[in-house]
Amino acid sequence: MNKKTNKKESIKATIGGLALALAIGGIGSLGSYAYFTDKAETKNDLIVTMGSLDVSLNNPINMSLDESKKTATEAFKIINSGSLKQHVSLKFSNFTNSELLSEIGCNLSMTYNGKVVKLKGYKSISKLSDLSNMNFTDLVYESGNLVELEPKGIIDCALKIDISNGNQENIQNQDIRFNTEVDSRQINSPGGNK
Repeated sequence: MNKKTNKKESIKATIGGLALALAIGGIGSLGSYAYFTDKAETKNDLIVTMGSLDVSLNNPINMSLDESKKTATEAFKIINSGSLKQHVSLKFSNFTNSELLSEIGCNLSMTYNGKVVKLKGYKSISKLSDLSNMNFTDLVYESGNLVELEPKGIIDCALKIDISNGNQENIQNQDIRFNTEVDSRQINSPGGNK
């Protein structure tokens, strides 16, 4: 009888183990099922767009002024080489000789598709120091609407520097350098429609 009892106990243990394995496996598969079948309600205006963001400046700004040449204008372009419409922002940073910037006249002009483009929040730029104090700043039309730079779109820019009204003794033979940075956001991305 001992063999029969052992066999019954062995069968009970096997059935119990099998039931436990099925229960654990069933719970795991239900969790996986829920993970892969999750649903979310959305409005009908949801747009998912795949593409690339690539915006750049075509050439660095490089000007030199002296007693004989008191003004200079440097043209540059902001180019959308990506495949998506983008909102663009601009930043000027890492100025050298920052104490002289308020003595140097400056005018930044930009156009896109024949429309005037400005830096958001700036009515005009009259001194180089105006550019040195800004973070990334969105480009907007005169109406205040953000510029939507189309794929292959180009924003034409010109930066004019004028030292004729500054203190010539302070400015003369000074080297002023700065970086020009451009940033972009996909239009339908979070924060892209500011």
